[in-house]
Amino acid sequence: MLTGYFDESGTHDGATVTTVAGFISTPERWDVFDVAWRDVLARFNLTVFHMNECAHFIGEYAQFKKDEHRRKLLLASLAEVIHRACLYGCVASIIRKDLDAINAGGRMSIELTFDSHVESSEHVVGKNRLRSAYSLAAKGCLALSEAWMNANNQAPPLDMTFESGCEFSKQFTKELETEEGPVGALDQFGAISFGAKRRFVGLQAADFLAYEQCKYFTDCIKNSKAVKPRIPLLMLKSIPHEWKLFDLYALGDLLITLATNDLG
Repeated sequence: MLTGYFDESGTHDGATVTTVAGFISTPERWDVFDVAWRDVLARFNLTVFHMNECAHFIGEYAQFKKDEHRRKLLLASLAEVIHRACLYGCVASIIRKDLDAINAGGRMSIELTFDSHVESSEHVVGKNRLRSAYSLAAKGCLALSEAWMNANNQAPPLDMTFESGCEFSKQFTKELETEEGPVGALDQFGAISFGAKRRFVGLQAADFLAYEQCKYFTDCIKNSKAVKPRIPLLMLKSIPHEWKLFDLYALGDLLITLATNDLG
Protein backbone atom coordinates (compact mmCIF):
# COMPACT_ATOMS: atom_id res chain seq x y z
CA MET A 1 0.00 0.00 0.00
CA LEU A 2 1.18 3.52 -0.83
CA THR A 3 0.15 7.03 0.17
CA GLY A 4 0.69 10.27 -1.73
CA TYR A 5 0.29 13.88 -0.68
CA PHE A 6 -0.28 16.64 -3.26
CA ASP A 7 -0.58 20.42 -3.22
CA GLU A 8 -1.11 23.11 -5.83
CA SER A 9 0.46 26.43 -6.78
CA GLY A 10 -0.56 29.08 -9.30
CA THR A 11 -4.33 28.62 -9.24
CA HIS A 12 -5.01 32.34 -8.78
CA ASP A 13 -6.23 34.64 -11.56
CA GLY A 14 -3.40 35.90 -13.71
CA ALA A 15 -1.05 33.01 -12.96
CA THR A 16 1.28 32.00 -15.80
CA VAL A 17 1.50 28.36 -14.72
CA THR A 18 -0.69 26.13 -12.58
CA THR A 19 1.11 23.27 -10.83
CA VAL A 20 0.05 20.24 -8.82
CA ALA A 21 2.89 18.33 -7.20
CA GLY A 22 3.51 15.77 -4.51
CA PHE A 23 5.36 12.81 -3.09
CA ILE A 24 4.58 9.12 -2.67
CA SER A 25 5.81 6.71 -0.01
CA THR A 26 4.63 3.93 2.27
CA PRO A 27 2.58 4.63 5.40
CA GLU A 28 5.51 3.44 7.52
CA ARG A 29 7.92 5.85 5.83
CA TRP A 30 5.39 8.68 6.18
CA ASP A 31 5.25 8.02 9.95
CA VAL A 32 9.03 8.46 10.15
CA PHE A 33 8.76 11.53 7.92
CA ASP A 34 6.13 13.10 10.18
CA VAL A 35 8.36 12.92 13.26
CA ALA A 36 11.50 14.12 11.46
CA TRP A 37 9.69 16.99 9.72
CA ARG A 38 8.16 18.28 12.94
CA ASP A 39 11.54 18.04 14.64
CA VAL A 40 13.11 20.26 11.97
CA LEU A 41 10.33 22.84 12.28
CA ALA A 42 10.69 22.87 16.05
CA ARG A 43 14.43 23.53 15.78
CA PHE A 44 13.65 26.64 13.73
CA ASN A 45 10.74 27.76 15.94
CA LEU A 46 8.13 27.06 13.25
CA THR A 47 4.71 25.45 13.58
CA VAL A 48 3.86 24.64 9.95
CA PHE A 49 5.74 24.94 6.67
CA HIS A 50 4.46 27.23 3.91
CA MET A 51 6.94 27.77 1.08
CA ASN A 52 5.31 31.00 -0.06
CA GLU A 53 5.65 32.48 3.43
CA CYS A 54 9.21 31.21 3.69
CA ALA A 55 10.13 32.75 0.32
CA HIS A 56 8.68 36.15 1.24
CA PHE A 57 9.51 36.27 4.98
CA ILE A 58 5.85 36.32 6.04
CA GLY A 59 4.61 35.64 9.55
CA GLU A 60 6.85 33.36 11.59
CA TYR A 61 9.30 33.33 8.67
CA ALA A 62 10.16 37.00 9.24
CA GLN A 63 12.96 35.69 11.47
CA PHE A 64 14.93 34.77 8.33
CA LYS A 65 14.85 38.22 6.74
CA LYS A 66 18.28 39.06 8.07
CA ASP A 67 19.55 35.50 8.25
CA GLU A 68 19.57 33.94 4.77
CA HIS A 69 22.08 31.30 5.84
CA ARG A 70 19.65 29.99 8.46
CA ARG A 71 16.79 29.92 5.96
CA LYS A 72 18.94 27.89 3.54
CA LEU A 73 19.75 25.52 6.39
CA LEU A 74 16.01 25.10 7.07
CA LEU A 75 15.27 24.23 3.44
CA ALA A 76 18.23 21.86 3.22
CA SER A 77 17.11 20.09 6.39
CA LEU A 78 13.54 19.70 5.10
CA ALA A 79 14.78 18.47 1.71
CA GLU A 80 16.88 15.84 3.49
CA VAL A 81 13.81 14.61 5.38
CA ILE A 82 11.94 14.28 2.07
CA HIS A 83 14.90 12.50 0.48
CA ARG A 84 15.09 9.92 3.27
CA ALA A 85 11.37 9.19 3.43
CA CYS A 86 9.86 9.55 -0.05
CA LEU A 87 10.03 7.05 -2.88
CA TYR A 88 8.88 9.27 -5.74
CA GLY A 89 7.89 12.83 -6.55
CA CYS A 90 5.82 14.05 -9.48
CA VAL A 91 4.75 17.38 -10.93
CA ALA A 92 2.20 18.33 -13.57
CA SER A 93 2.32 21.98 -14.66
CA ILE A 94 -0.04 23.65 -17.13
CA ILE A 95 0.79 26.77 -19.14
CA ARG A 96 -2.38 28.76 -18.64
CA LYS A 97 -2.38 30.72 -21.91
CA ASP A 98 -1.97 27.49 -23.89
CA LEU A 99 -4.83 25.83 -22.05
CA ASP A 100 -7.01 28.90 -22.59
CA ALA A 101 -6.28 28.73 -26.33
CA ILE A 102 -7.44 25.12 -26.55
CA ASN A 103 -10.40 25.61 -24.23
CA ALA A 104 -11.64 28.41 -26.49
CA GLY A 105 -12.90 25.67 -28.82
CA GLY A 106 -12.89 25.41 -32.60
CA ARG A 107 -12.39 22.77 -35.26
CA MET A 108 -9.76 20.04 -35.33
CA SER A 109 -8.69 17.60 -38.04
CA ILE A 110 -7.54 14.09 -37.12
CA GLU A 111 -5.70 11.75 -39.48
CA LEU A 112 -5.53 8.03 -38.67
CA THR A 113 -3.02 5.87 -40.56
CA PHE A 114 -3.78 2.19 -41.12
CA ASP A 115 -1.77 -0.48 -42.98
CA SER A 116 -3.79 -0.08 -46.16
CA HIS A 117 -5.21 3.41 -46.00
CA VAL A 118 -5.47 6.74 -44.23
CA GLU A 119 -8.67 8.13 -42.76
CA SER A 120 -9.20 11.82 -42.05
CA SER A 121 -11.97 13.39 -40.04
CA GLU A 122 -12.85 16.83 -38.73
CA HIS A 123 -14.23 17.47 -35.29
CA VAL A 124 -15.79 20.36 -33.47
CA VAL A 125 -13.98 20.97 -30.19
CA GLY A 126 -16.30 22.35 -27.55
CA LYS A 127 -15.31 25.08 -25.14
CA ASN A 128 -13.53 24.06 -21.95
CA ARG A 129 -12.90 20.53 -23.30
CA LEU A 130 -9.83 20.16 -21.09
CA ARG A 131 -11.51 21.75 -18.07
CA SER A 132 -9.63 23.73 -15.40
CA ALA A 133 -5.85 23.92 -15.13
CA TYR A 134 -6.01 22.56 -11.58
CA SER A 135 -8.13 19.58 -12.55
CA LEU A 136 -5.92 18.80 -15.52
CA ALA A 137 -2.73 19.05 -13.44
CA ALA A 138 -4.20 16.90 -10.67
CA LYS A 139 -5.18 14.23 -13.20
CA GLY A 140 -1.68 14.52 -14.63
CA CYS A 141 -0.27 13.60 -11.22
CA LEU A 142 -2.59 10.59 -11.06
CA ALA A 143 -1.31 9.45 -14.47
CA LEU A 144 2.35 10.01 -13.55
CA SER A 145 1.87 8.17 -10.26
CA GLU A 146 0.23 5.21 -11.97
CA ALA A 147 3.01 5.04 -14.57
CA TRP A 148 5.64 5.05 -11.82
CA MET A 149 3.83 2.28 -9.94
CA ASN A 150 3.65 0.11 -13.04
CA ALA A 151 7.28 0.72 -14.02
CA ASN A 152 8.58 -0.06 -10.53
CA ASN A 153 6.31 -2.98 -9.63
CA GLN A 154 4.67 -1.07 -6.81
CA ALA A 155 1.51 -2.83 -5.72
CA PRO A 156 -1.72 -0.82 -5.51
CA PRO A 157 -3.68 0.73 -4.00
CA LEU A 158 -2.33 4.25 -3.83
CA ASP A 159 -4.24 6.53 -1.47
CA MET A 160 -3.94 10.22 -2.43
CA THR A 161 -4.58 13.26 -0.25
CA PHE A 162 -4.77 16.69 -1.87
CA GLU A 163 -4.55 19.96 0.03
CA SER A 164 -8.02 21.27 0.75
CA GLY A 165 -9.22 24.78 0.03
CA CYS A 166 -8.68 25.05 -3.72
CA GLU A 167 -11.81 26.40 -5.41
CA PHE A 168 -11.49 23.83 -8.19
CA SER A 169 -11.29 20.74 -5.95
CA LYS A 170 -15.03 20.00 -6.03
CA GLN A 171 -15.06 20.04 -9.83
CA PHE A 172 -12.02 17.76 -9.87
CA THR A 173 -13.77 15.30 -7.56
CA LYS A 174 -16.89 15.35 -9.71
CA GLU A 175 -14.86 14.64 -12.85
CA LEU A 176 -13.20 11.66 -11.16
CA GLU A 177 -16.57 10.25 -10.14
CA THR A 178 -18.37 10.79 -13.44
CA GLU A 179 -15.60 10.46 -16.05
CA GLU A 180 -12.52 8.64 -14.76
CA GLY A 181 -14.02 6.07 -12.41
CA PRO A 182 -16.56 4.55 -14.84
CA VAL A 183 -13.84 3.76 -17.43
CA GLY A 184 -11.48 2.13 -14.94
CA ALA A 185 -8.96 4.97 -14.77
CA LEU A 186 -8.94 4.84 -10.96
CA ASP A 187 -8.55 1.08 -10.52
CA GLN A 188 -5.07 1.34 -8.98
CA PHE A 189 -6.09 4.07 -6.55
CA GLY A 190 -7.66 3.76 -3.14
CA ALA A 191 -9.09 6.75 -1.29
CA ILE A 192 -8.74 10.15 -2.94
CA SER A 193 -9.37 12.80 -0.32
CA PHE A 194 -8.61 16.37 0.77
CA GLY A 195 -7.01 17.60 3.97
CA ALA A 196 -5.22 20.43 5.76
CA LYS A 197 -1.46 20.92 6.01
CA ARG A 198 -1.46 21.05 9.80
CA ARG A 199 -3.04 17.61 10.04
CA PHE A 200 -1.32 15.92 7.09
CA VAL A 201 2.32 16.94 7.30
CA GLY A 202 3.09 15.30 3.95
CA LEU A 203 1.14 18.13 2.35
CA GLN A 204 3.81 20.55 3.59
CA ALA A 205 6.42 18.65 1.59
CA ALA A 206 4.11 18.79 -1.43
CA ASP A 207 3.79 22.55 -0.89
CA PHE A 208 7.59 22.85 -1.03
CA LEU A 209 7.78 21.10 -4.42
CA ALA A 210 4.67 22.72 -5.93
CA TYR A 211 5.83 26.25 -5.14
CA GLU A 212 9.37 25.75 -6.42
CA GLN A 213 8.37 23.97 -9.61
CA CYS A 214 5.65 26.50 -10.42
CA LYS A 215 8.10 29.35 -9.90
CA TYR A 216 10.72 27.67 -12.07
CA PHE A 217 8.41 27.14 -15.05
CA THR A 218 6.94 30.62 -14.61
CA ASP A 219 10.41 32.18 -14.71
CA CYS A 220 11.31 30.13 -17.81
CA ILE A 221 8.21 31.31 -19.66
CA LYS A 222 8.62 34.95 -18.66
CA ASN A 223 12.27 34.90 -19.78
CA SER A 224 11.50 32.86 -22.95
CA LYS A 225 14.31 30.46 -22.07
CA ALA A 226 15.38 27.92 -19.50
CA VAL A 227 16.63 29.61 -16.34
CA LYS A 228 18.88 28.29 -13.62
CA PRO A 229 16.81 26.37 -11.04
CA ARG A 230 16.81 27.76 -7.53
CA ILE A 231 18.76 25.84 -4.92
CA PRO A 232 15.62 24.54 -3.13
CA LEU A 233 14.44 22.90 -6.35
CA LEU A 234 17.85 21.38 -7.01
CA MET A 235 17.72 19.86 -3.53
CA LEU A 236 14.59 17.92 -4.50
CA LYS A 237 15.99 16.55 -7.78
CA SER A 238 17.87 13.79 -5.96
CA ILE A 239 14.54 12.04 -5.31
CA PRO A 240 13.26 9.80 -8.16
CA HIS A 241 10.84 12.04 -10.01
CA GLU A 242 8.91 13.03 -13.12
CA TRP A 243 8.28 16.73 -13.61
CA LYS A 244 6.07 17.35 -16.64
CA LEU A 245 5.13 20.64 -18.30
CA PHE A 246 2.01 20.70 -20.47
CA ASP A 247 2.53 23.30 -23.18
CA LEU A 248 0.45 23.86 -26.31
CA TYR A 249 1.86 20.78 -28.05
CA ALA A 250 1.36 18.45 -25.08
CA LEU A 251 -2.16 19.77 -24.53
CA GLY A 252 -2.88 19.34 -28.24
CA ASP A 253 -1.75 15.71 -28.07
CA LEU A 254 -4.05 15.19 -25.10
CA LEU A 255 -6.95 16.73 -26.99
CA ILE A 256 -6.31 14.42 -29.95
CA THR A 257 -6.30 11.43 -27.61
CA LEU A 258 -9.63 12.46 -26.13
CA ALA A 259 -11.14 13.03 -29.58
CA THR A 260 -9.87 9.66 -30.79
CA ASN A 261 -11.39 7.97 -27.75
CA ASP A 262 -14.66 9.70 -28.54
CA LEU A 263 -14.57 8.06 -31.97
CA GLY A 264 -14.35 4.67 -30.34
